[in-house]
Amino acid sequence: MVQLAESNVSPTCYNTTINPTNKGQKMTVLINHNLTFTTELDENHPVAQCLLSLSYENQVAMLEELLKALVAPAIQPILDEINEGNTYALLKVGA
Repeated sequence: MVQLAESNVSPTCYNTTINPTNKGQKMTVLINHNLTFTTELDENHPVAQCLLSLSYENQVAMLEELLKALVAPAIQPILDEINEGNTYALLKVGA
């Protein structure tokens, strides 16, 4: 099991979402963060040329959907191991 390290980071966070719950229940705070992926293309390849013919926004959307479909399920067992036994933080892949 992987343990998350203790942190001396101040509890004041930016880019967080607080989900209020009923009195007596724990409060959930979501911290959205991300990784940046870079895709290198061979501009002479026909498939790359097809992708490059799309708008930048469509290129990014297409590549992000591909990553979500292929990478997220592949890393789920790793996330399950990281999250096992943790009571204060759970790492999730967003949609």
